[in-house]
Amino acid sequence: MGYTHYWYVEHLKGALPQIAADLHRLRPHLPPLAGPMGEGEPEIGSQGLYFNGVGPEDCESFVLDAQRKHYDPSPDGLFAFCKTNRRPYDRAVQVSPRATCTANQVR
Repeated sequence: MGYTHYWYVEHLKGALPQIAADLHRLRPHLPPLAGPMGEGEPEIGSQGLYFNGVGPEDCESFVLDAQRKHYDPSPDGLFAFCKTNRRPYDRAVQVSPRATCTANQVR
């Protein structure tokens, strides 16, 4: 068990460019981020957000995109989660799904 964030997604595709722009704007105020495997650069763009903490401060990859294969279907929408164990990149995981709340697409 570990510290985990959960969210539900409905229609996300049109909102991804704005979510990516919001995260880019916040990056100077967030801990360092790495690619999904804890190495390299994070992938933050109009197709989705894929990042992790910088190893050894990584845990599970954060994925927010419009590909249904990254979510589990549920009665409340498409379900996703990311376990961070409160590592530094947790702050970026917290703000990324919230960036979509204004579009009422993530709960």
